[in-house]
Amino acid sequence: MTVYCQLNAMKYLRPLFFIIICILQYQNIQAQRTSLFFVRGQYSLPRNPNLANTYTHAFGGEAGAGLGFDDTFFQLTIGYNKFKAKESVTTGPLTLIPVRVGIRQYILPNIVYLHAGGGLSWIKNQTIPTETSFTVSTGVGVQISMLEIEGAYEGVSNKKPIGWGSWFGMKLGYVLFKH
Repeated sequence: MTVYCQLNAMKYLRPLFFIIICILQYQNIQAQRTSLFFVRGQYSLPRNPNLANTYTHAFGGEAGAGLGFDDTFFQLTIGYNKFKAKESVTTGPLTLIPVRVGIRQYILPNIVYLHAGGGLSWIKNQTIPTETSFTVSTGVGVQISMLEIEGAYEGVSNKKPIGWGSWFGMKLGYVLFKH
C-alpha cells in the first residue's frame, strides 16, 4: 500500500515539474540564470487544535535547490519534521516528510525574500501506516551572506491522524551555493 501511495503521489508531481521546466526554459531567454542550494534546521509549534491538542513541538530540517532569474527562484525542497506527542497521547510522535515545489521572490535584492510552495507530505505515527497528503508553506526570510533565517506558516491536509494541521516554523540555515 505504501509503495502504491508513493507511486500514485509521483504522478501528481510530474505536471508541476513539467510546468516549472517550461517556465525555466522561457525565462532562460529573458534573464541571467543563477542557482541556489541550502540546508536548514527547523523548530515548529502547532497552531491549530487538530495538531496542538495532540503534539507539543517539532524538530526537523530541510534541504533545497533553486534555479533563479534575477530576484526570482523556483525551488524544490525535501524536509523532515518529527512532532513530539503530549504525555496523554498514545499514538506516539508524528513524522512528516514534505516534498514541495515553490517560488522564492527577493523583495530586497539578495537579503529579504518571500516564499510559497506546495506539494506532498508523507505522514506517519504509531497507529497508522504512512499516508500521503497535500502540504503548503508560506513565509518570509532574511539572508545575510550565506546564513539565512526564515519564519514559515506550514500546513498539511489529510484524513488521519490530524485532518488539517498547521504549524509555525522557525528555520535557521546555510546557503551552500549561490551562483
